[in-house]
Amino acid sequence: MSSGAKSKTLQESSRSIPISRLIFLDESDALTQEAQQAMRRTMEKYTSTTRFILSCNYSSKTDSSDTIQRCAIFRFKPLTDSDVENEDTPH
Repeated sequence: MSSGAKSKTLQESSRSIPISRLIFLDESDALTQEAQQAMRRTMEKYTSTTRFILSCNYSSKTDSSDTIQRCAIFRFKPLTDSDVENEDTPH
């Protein structure tokens, strides 16, 4: 399946599923293997009504065979000092 077709399918399916919860789990790479397995089971159980956002500093510390395969992965580079200095934000 091409990435365009996959994206369209995800968009179409998200419109038809009413989402009632959004759970953000920061530092998910600090979870033990047992906790990651419990999170995976929780994600499977509530996938029809809940969206999960897992943030981590080191994706290599997550149970990649189970949890990560169920996620869309977004990687971000750290901001440089000049990026922060040049930020035009209203005060």
